[in-house]
Amino acid sequence: VAALESLVQSVTPLPGTEVDLLADPEESLAAMPDHAAAALYRIAQEALGNAVKHSRATGILLSLQRVPGAVVMACTDDGIGFDLPERKAARAKEADPTRQHFGLSSIEQRCALLGADLRIEAIPGRGTRVIVELPLPPNP
Repeated sequence: VAALESLVQSVTPLPGTEVDLLADPEESLAAMPDHAAAALYRIAQEALGNAVKHSRATGILLSLQRVPGAVVMACTDDGIGFDLPERKAARAKEADPTRQHFGLSSIEQRCALLGADLRIEAIPGRGTRVIVELPLPPNP
């Protein structure tokens, strides 16, 4: 949680964009293995970076919650959104490898390595939400 607080404070959004963190207490996340916490931090970094760089949002919220059997991290913005199938198709057709964007694919790969579920909800004109659900053992 402290690392995510620091990350949110270090982000340099466009003027008029507010970036916030909503997180459960650290004690509720104690069962998370260190490697999983580090991977979630990297995913948060990438998701926040994408939101700041591409969304043109006025608000970006990073959240981290413990739910029964899992921890859920989400990065939500109220920006311009995008068409996910169209974006994936364009990425697959990109002929110039120097122009490829690796943000979403990096998040997908990290989630696959963790065994986490990834959902990307993007609606043109209405924002984007990146949701990662990482299974964890039940709270003691």
